[in-house]
Amino acid sequence: MKKFSKILSVALLVALVLSLGVANAFAAEDDPAYSITITNAVEKETYTAYKMFNLSVDEPEKPTAFRYTVNSAWADFADTDVFK
Repeated sequence: MKKFSKILSVALLVALVLSLGVANAFAAEDDPAYSITITNAVEKETYTAYKMFNLSVDEPEKPTAFRYTVNSAWADFADTDVFK
Protein backbone atom coordinates (compact mmCIF):
# COMPACT_ATOMS: atom_id res chain seq x y z
CA MET A 1 0.00 0.00 0.00
CA LYS A 2 2.90 2.39 0.73
CA LYS A 3 4.35 1.76 -2.74
CA PHE A 4 1.01 2.63 -4.36
CA SER A 5 0.78 5.78 -2.24
CA LYS A 6 4.25 6.92 -3.34
CA ILE A 7 3.49 6.25 -7.00
CA LEU A 8 0.23 8.17 -6.72
CA SER A 9 2.00 11.07 -4.99
CA VAL A 10 4.63 11.28 -7.74
CA ALA A 11 1.97 11.09 -10.46
CA LEU A 12 -0.02 13.91 -8.85
CA LEU A 13 3.12 16.01 -8.46
CA VAL A 14 3.97 15.56 -12.14
CA ALA A 15 0.38 16.51 -13.12
CA LEU A 16 0.57 19.62 -10.95
CA VAL A 17 3.89 20.74 -12.41
CA LEU A 18 2.64 20.23 -15.98
CA SER A 19 -0.60 22.11 -15.32
CA LEU A 20 1.27 25.13 -13.95
CA GLY A 21 3.06 25.53 -17.26
CA VAL A 22 -0.22 25.41 -19.19
CA ALA A 23 -1.84 28.07 -17.00
CA ASN A 24 0.97 30.52 -17.76
CA ALA A 25 0.68 29.89 -21.49
CA PHE A 26 -2.81 31.45 -21.50
CA ALA A 27 -1.80 34.64 -19.67
CA ALA A 28 -2.11 37.83 -21.73
CA GLU A 29 1.28 39.47 -21.37
CA ASP A 30 1.95 40.95 -24.81
CA ASP A 31 0.09 44.21 -25.39
CA PRO A 32 -1.96 45.68 -22.55
CA ALA A 33 -4.14 47.43 -25.16
CA TYR A 34 -4.91 44.02 -26.75
CA SER A 35 -5.16 43.37 -30.45
CA ILE A 36 -6.93 41.21 -33.00
CA THR A 37 -4.98 39.48 -35.75
CA ILE A 38 -6.72 38.39 -38.95
CA THR A 39 -4.86 35.60 -40.69
CA ASN A 40 -5.09 35.48 -44.50
CA ALA A 41 -6.87 38.84 -44.65
CA VAL A 42 -8.12 39.93 -48.06
CA GLU A 43 -6.83 43.30 -49.29
CA LYS A 44 -9.46 46.10 -49.26
CA GLU A 45 -11.86 43.90 -47.28
CA THR A 46 -13.49 45.47 -44.22
CA TYR A 47 -13.50 43.47 -41.00
CA THR A 48 -15.66 44.46 -38.06
CA ALA A 49 -15.32 43.30 -34.47
CA TYR A 50 -18.19 43.52 -32.01
CA LYS A 51 -18.00 43.55 -28.24
CA MET A 52 -20.89 41.35 -27.15
CA PHE A 53 -19.76 40.60 -23.59
CA ASN A 54 -18.16 42.46 -20.72
CA LEU A 55 -15.61 40.68 -18.57
CA SER A 56 -15.10 41.40 -14.90
CA VAL A 57 -12.59 39.75 -12.62
CA ASP A 58 -12.32 39.43 -8.86
CA GLU A 59 -8.69 40.61 -8.64
CA PRO A 60 -7.26 42.64 -11.56
CA GLU A 61 -3.63 41.79 -10.69
CA LYS A 62 -4.15 38.04 -10.15
CA PRO A 63 -7.65 37.09 -11.31
CA THR A 64 -9.07 33.77 -10.16
CA ALA A 65 -12.78 34.28 -10.90
CA PHE A 66 -14.27 35.62 -14.13
CA ARG A 67 -17.77 36.88 -14.93
CA TYR A 68 -19.17 37.57 -18.39
CA THR A 69 -22.23 39.80 -18.83
CA VAL A 70 -23.98 40.86 -22.03
CA ASN A 71 -22.91 44.28 -23.31
CA SER A 72 -25.84 46.73 -23.14
CA ALA A 73 -25.63 47.32 -26.91
CA TRP A 74 -26.49 43.62 -27.40
CA ALA A 75 -29.15 43.32 -24.68
CA ASP A 76 -32.09 43.10 -27.12
CA PHE A 77 -30.35 40.42 -29.18
CA ALA A 78 -29.52 38.46 -26.02
CA ASP A 79 -33.25 38.11 -25.35
CA THR A 80 -33.95 36.43 -28.68
CA ASP A 81 -34.28 32.70 -29.34
CA VAL A 82 -31.40 32.91 -31.84
CA PHE A 83 -29.04 33.97 -29.07
CA LYS A 84 -30.34 31.50 -26.51
